[in-house]
Amino acid sequence: MKRLALLALFVTACQVNTGQQPPAQQAQGWPQPQPQPQPFPQPQPQPQPQPVVQRPLLAPLVGVPAMQNEVRSVLTELIRNLPVQYSKKISGIPLVFDATAEVNAYAGCDDNGTAFMAGTSGLIDAVDGMSQTVATDELFGTKTYDAFVTARDAEAPREGTRSARRCRSGSSPSNISPTPAGSRASTRSSTT
Repeated sequence: MKRLALLALFVTACQVNTGQQPPAQQAQGWPQPQPQPQPFPQPQPQPQPQPVVQRPLLAPLVGVPAMQNEVRSVLTELIRNLPVQYSKKISGIPLVFDATAEVNAYAGCDDNGTAFMAGTSGLIDAVDGMSQTVATDELFGTKTYDAFVTARDAEAPREGTRSARRCRSGSSPSNISPTPAGSRASTRSSTT
């Protein structure tokens, strides 16, 4: 009898649940578990997407754009430290870069008469080379840059010779003076 009850229990447990209650005769003596109503799952609140914060891009860290940004920041610092009477005259004049390999910097006016300042890629490359030489000298305790400057100074023309040229008085625009008024350089006449 026990075997029969055990076999009935085994058969009942292995039946596929079709949603119907098994006959009561097979489960004599055993309480049938009542199906518990399943609560509906509560929908989880959807997280609100965070607003996309636009942050400025990082400035370039290497290459020509990085060097141009450094020149701009140095120029901005220089203008900021000028006396107000001079900084007003040159603030707002754009700095542009020319892709020419020639070492040069210049100021000019465009076709509309708007002033600009310009520097060439050759000038940036030259400054980069000097900076690397100074860094190497500092790292290894050498004097390569000092030797170059000393040799270059020995070759430079001396003041008062015909090869030492200056701008003629009044050759620059009246609102941009190369040196403060009253200084030695602005009162001398040129030798050409």
